[in-house]
Amino acid sequence: MWCSDDELDSWSTNRVLYSDFYDLCSFSHCLPLAIKQHLQTFKDDVSLHAKSSPLMKKKNGHRSSMVSGAFWQSKNAYMAARTDVWFIIQCYNTMLCVIFTDPTQLDEIVARWVADAHLRTCLYSSEHIADVLRKQALDISKVTYYKNMAHEELWFDCAQKLTLVIQQIIEFAKAVPGFRKFSQDDQIVLLKAGSFELAVLRMTRYYDVNQNCVVYGDALLPMEAFLTTETVEMKLVNNVFEFAKTIAELKLTDTELGLYSALVLLQADRPGLRGTEEIAKLNEAVGRSLCLELDKTHRYPVKGDVSVYAFLLAKMPALRELSMLHQEALSKFKRAAPHLQFSDLHKEIFNVDS
Repeated sequence: MWCSDDELDSWSTNRVLYSDFYDLCSFSHCLPLAIKQHLQTFKDDVSLHAKSSPLMKKKNGHRSSMVSGAFWQSKNAYMAARTDVWFIIQCYNTMLCVIFTDPTQLDEIVARWVADAHLRTCLYSSEHIADVLRKQALDISKVTYYKNMAHEELWFDCAQKLTLVIQQIIEFAKAVPGFRKFSQDDQIVLLKAGSFELAVLRMTRYYDVNQNCVVYGDALLPMEAFLTTETVEMKLVNNVFEFAKTIAELKLTDTELGLYSALVLLQADRPGLRGTEEIAKLNEAVGRSLCLELDKTHRYPVKGDVSVYAFLLAKMPALRELSMLHQEALSKFKRAAPHLQFSDLHKEIFNVDS
């Protein structure tokens, strides 16, 4: 049986290839049992079909897929692969029919998938942080140590810790379903624009609303420990702490914070993006999943009749302002201390030297 040109074009546009099955299978522990069973059946069918497929060739005794970017760019290759593509489409569509029978089930899958990505890429678990906050008291000697730290030394220390968080954020983004399907250029744009914003969101996990302090390394520090005499830096520190406190007070679950982070990351209006339609669709799916999760734990409005979801959306412009303020403070600092070199990743993400 052959598939139509429309089916091939749709298949090509969405880039749903063999890898999608195995991407989904790698997160099968996030799926409801019924879908796990269907998914395994389709995975077995696809594997069996692939063994006899002309799209698979033996290399050094092992089978390797010819279904790569260069392969799919050729229209002749499309025509030659009709039968194989049709088979994969049918399996994939059948699986999706199972999932889409109940739309909320798909939202739940996205939520579990993103939550898994978030938890796997956090430096410390919520339980560990809670334990540290219970046992850790405000140590005045450590506060004094950071307050007396040289300006350049404080910047360097903060940049090192921020870089560690950004490494985890990059891994998180790569694990968000659909993110790796975007062009490499769009992935880079989203990460450069959103990394600091997601770092601030992750900071909320370390914030103690009772003491107005944050876990920083092995210390519990108040805002005053990070203040300098530079006006922009003071504003940045103050606004970051204020934002972190606001979000921490909501007591979001790890799943909700992960989904909110993905929602912030997947903003289709970031300057320089090309695949805005794809990004907007994924953003919408993540938003639905976040709503579903918030309905379970945050049914009551925050202020008046403002839902927690609406409140979180309203906070997103403030995150962008924090990112721009950080960029301004960093640029000003680099002009004053051009000899100080941060990590390559830090320089690539924040790009103040270009």
